[in-house]
Amino acid sequence: MRRAYRNRLVAIAIALCVAAPVGFLFRRPVLFTFTDVSDIPRPSITVFNPLRNRAPEQLAEQMLNELRRGDVDAAMARVHGGGSREIADKERRYRLRRWKLVNRIDAADKVTLYYRTDRGVSGNLDSDAFVFLEQQKRGWLIRDYLPMY
Repeated sequence: MRRAYRNRLVAIAIALCVAAPVGFLFRRPVLFTFTDVSDIPRPSITVFNPLRNRAPEQLAEQMLNELRRGDVDAAMARVHGGGSREIADKERRYRLRRWKLVNRIDAADKVTLYYRTDRGVSGNLDSDAFVFLEQQKRGWLIRDYLPMY
């Protein structure tokens, strides 16, 4: 067991040593992701490029902070088209407590941010949330917000 754990750490360290310089050269937002075989849709480890453009993440963080404060109307106003009434109602019922960015996918002028969140009164309801952004001439725009409850 200990040997397997050490081998996994060595493999991750080697991957980081190879991926980091390549990521810095190509300015990709995600340098490396490792996904445990038992949990395929969720990356276990993600190493973000420290030189990435954080503007889309900052806009999403503003919306998530408003949701945490309970200002659902202001948060949904950030979503192009105002978001759905059903999502707003669920956000009021299952209040956002904490979140962590676990993956980012960039394609042309679009960015998808994948968060793991804790919700509810106790903050023990683990769920996922996606924020879809699009770059416009005037800056970034939240195209859609898709939380999982």
